[in-house]
Formats: sequence, structure tokens, C-alpha cells
Amino acid sequence: MNKKGFIEFLDRKKKSERAINSYTDYVQQYEAYLFEHKKGKTIEKSGKKDLHDFEKWGEKNNVKINRYLWGIKEYYDFISKKELNLEANAMIGERYLSQFRLKDFLGVKQSYIKKLAKEGIKTAKEMLHAGLNKQKRREISRNTGIPLEDILELVKLSDQARIGGHKKVRARLYHEAGLDTIDKMAACDSEEIRKILAAFIQKTGFKGITPTPGEAKNTVAMAKYLKGLVEY
Repeated sequence: MNKKGFIEFLDRKKKSERAINSYTDYVQQYEAYLFEHKKGKTIEKSGKKDLHDFEKWGEKNNVKINRYLWGIKEYYDFISKKELNLEANAMIGERYLSQFRLKDFLGVKQSYIKKLAKEGIKTAKEMLHAGLNKQKRREISRNTGIPLEDILELVKLSDQARIGGHKKVRARLYHEAGLDTIDKMAACDSEEIRKILAAFIQKTGFKGITPTPGEAKNTVAMAKYLKGLVEY
């Protein structure tokens, strides 16, 4: 691990001293895991399988992996391992998806949320996997009495929540502005996304802010990287 270079990299990104110290420590601990469990491998030589094996090891040993992944993804960015940076980002998104409650999306009808809860669907992850295709969505609609178009909306919101930062208000902003699927986001460049959202906010008075260039760039990169799950 190039500790000095990593710290300088994080400092250039204007990370706080606390974040720099935490990320550095997490990466060092990940490399210690690699050394012990992967025959002395360094983080520079690590791959996707190592990341997922680390995740499994962490779950088995009651280690809070999310915080480690934040540091690890930054280190992969530092050493220009773009695919591994995206993979770590995707893993973070997937893990948060299982924690994010449907009721916390902006603008959802809480009466629908209660009906879905009775079917065992409370989180974005549960909603996404319960409504992956038309047949499943029709079944949920029949069982709950929730209109099919509202089921689809919740699936779309849950799907885009796989992208970091696309929760609560931000997910609703993209959805209402017409960027309601991963594929639509992937088809844009970051500046185009910012223009679409800025125009929507100005026209409608939506109580949200346009994503920064960096946030929009991350959205496009993740949308292109993530595997399509939902059948429309």
C-alpha cells in the first residue's frame, strides 16, 4: 500500500482528516486480510473475487464491511483500478439497498407501503427482487390492490437506489425528471444529466438540488457498470 500517496490523493479530494485516517486504516486492514488469507497478496494485485471473499469473511466474523468498502473503493480510484472501484461501489449500493426502507422514498403513498409490508416487502432490495418482471409485478398488484403503475414506480425507485446517493429525494428527482431507469441514465453523459435535472427543478420548483459534476459522473459510470435486473 502506498500510504503517503493515498493520503495526498484524499487530501486533494478535500476529504476530512477524520475520513483520511479512517480510509487509510481500513485499506491497511484489508491488505492485512489479503496477506493472511490470500497468500501475501497486495491490494494492488487484488481482484473482484478477493473483494467478495473479504465481504463473506467480514459477515462471518461480524465485521462492519460497509465502512471498509468506502476506503477500499477510494484506494482503487487512487491506483486507477476503475473496474474494482466500480465493483466496490456496487457492493456498497447492494448492501445499503437491504437497509433502505421503502417508506423513506420521497412521495410514496404510505398506505401502499403498509400493504406491501404485509406481503413481507419493506426494503428497496425486497421490492426490487419481488418485482423483477411483469408477472411478479402483476401478482403483487393482485395481492395488495395497489395499481400496477405504482408497483412499477416503486421497483424503478428501488432499482436506481443501487447507485450511491440515489435514495430519498435524489431517487425521486431522477424519476420525475424522466431518468427513471438505469438504462436511461447510462445513455446520457454527466453534463446532459445535470442539464435535464436543472431544467426540471427550474420548471417544477422541485425541492432538490442539481447533482454536482462528480455526482453526475458517478451516476453515469455506475449505471453503465451495473447489470440490468428489471424486465420492463
